[in-house]
Amino acid sequence: MKKMLIAFAFVAMMCACEKEVKYYVPDDFPKKEFYPYAPYIMGDTVRFTNGDTIISYEVTEAYWMYERGVVKKDGYREIAAKRVLLYRIKGESDCLRFDMSCADRDEFHMYLECGTFPNLVISRYDILLGNSWEKSFDNYAMFREFFDEIMLINLSDAPKALIKKGVGIVWFEDYLGTKWTLVQE
Repeated sequence: MKKMLIAFAFVAMMCACEKEVKYYVPDDFPKKEFYPYAPYIMGDTVRFTNGDTIISYEVTEAYWMYERGVVKKDGYREIAAKRVLLYRIKGESDCLRFDMSCADRDEFHMYLECGTFPNLVISRYDILLGNSWEKSFDNYAMFREFFDEIMLINLSDAPKALIKKGVGIVWFEDYLGTKWTLVQE
């Protein structure tokens, strides 16, 4: 009976361990290279002009996260992400959503979406390397995609936004085709 209880306890322990399998990755993700694409914090005001009109947005959400080491339900070993919501201060109820993520060092995504029409992607930038896990910043293919400036395109490969490290959204073309350029103070 004791042997049976010990065997049962061992099997139960093994099943419990299987549910919390951990994969540890090096703590060398280049956060200083990644997060400056969206340097916004809550309460920031960002202004854009089309040459005739100036529109102002307030940063109402600036969420970032970095997790490493635990396999999530989606299977990632490491993920870094930032989401920024910019709401128009006056005028139409307009919103921009700027998302970026890097998962397992082989997927890098950046999206600029129009919140007026949910899930309308104005522009995007995607790099999918596929199972190219490498260990260091210097020789890692994904990290070579962290350019100082990244052009976001639409589904027809037309340039629709420019993102600059340390600045954020330099310009974007809205869903009506109007180009808005950052007003730098």
